[in-house]
Amino acid sequence: MKKGILYIMFLTIIFTSILALLAPNSPEKVAQEYGKGVALPIRPPKKTPVVIEPGDQLSWKVYKTQKKKTDADWGPVLTDIEQHLPASYGKKYYNDDWSTHGHETTHGINSELRNNHAKNKGKENGFYLLNDKAAFVVDPKVTMKQVAPLIPTSLQGTRYNLYMIQQANSAWNNVPTYIFDEWVAYTNGAEVGIDRHKNKLKAPQWRSDTMIGQLEFTYYALAFCLAVEKHDPAYLKGKDGKQFKEFVAHEIRRAMKCYREGIKIDHYKWDTNLQKNFKTKADAKDLRDLAERWYGKAFVKHHIYK
Repeated sequence: MKKGILYIMFLTIIFTSILALLAPNSPEKVAQEYGKGVALPIRPPKKTPVVIEPGDQLSWKVYKTQKKKTDADWGPVLTDIEQHLPASYGKKYYNDDWSTHGHETTHGINSELRNNHAKNKGKENGFYLLNDKAAFVVDPKVTMKQVAPLIPTSLQGTRYNLYMIQQANSAWNNVPTYIFDEWVAYTNGAEVGIDRHKNKLKAPQWRSDTMIGQLEFTYYALAFCLAVEKHDPAYLKGKDGKQFKEFVAHEIRRAMKCYREGIKIDHYKWDTNLQKNFKTKADAKDLRDLAERWYGKAFVKHHIYK
């Protein structure tokens, strides 16, 4: 009897051991092979730090579409621009060249913003930056005639005489943000050209310097910044000055991106030494120094030199 009981106990032990071996996740086997478990803290994954670049803190307002006019030959960017011009302007800014059409229509929108949407009418200028974005910049106490002499000879492009000399002898002399008006218009016009190329719409009949305008005005804008430092330094210490700086940085990024992308398109290829001159010419040093002083060497290297 005792032998039978012992035999049964022996078989039970053997059977239990076999079951334990067949159960790889059993607590017994884990304890046997790895010892007592140790609780480890669960660390959340590291978050990628948010990098804020000059221009990211530009204050802007939503400016919604003013009409639903469309044209299959426009492309998305020109459609965006045209739809933000109130219908009351009619075809005042129409042009057969679509990039020029975008440029001129931008002037119309900027005029609408300046005259009918500015918080400080007569003291600030408005600019349409595409995608329902409008930015406003208060004019510093600087004249265009004070800006023009600060533009080095090596950076005076084909548009210098018209915009920086002739227009300085008009009513725009006391509205120095007119420089930004032209800068934004040239950038928007370039955006139209690039967008139409991407969407495989009809190319311009002749090669043009469409991509040079915003490049040229990037340097005129930096000369404007230098003029503000020299003639109205107090302006830069307040919120208006911060908006001014952020606007310039934002538009440098946008204008230079357009230039780099657009100049590669066959019908927009155009020889110019402006970018090289900005990097290397002695007479451009003041503007180089200002750009680095305001925005840092990394910004200049990535967005202006590149």
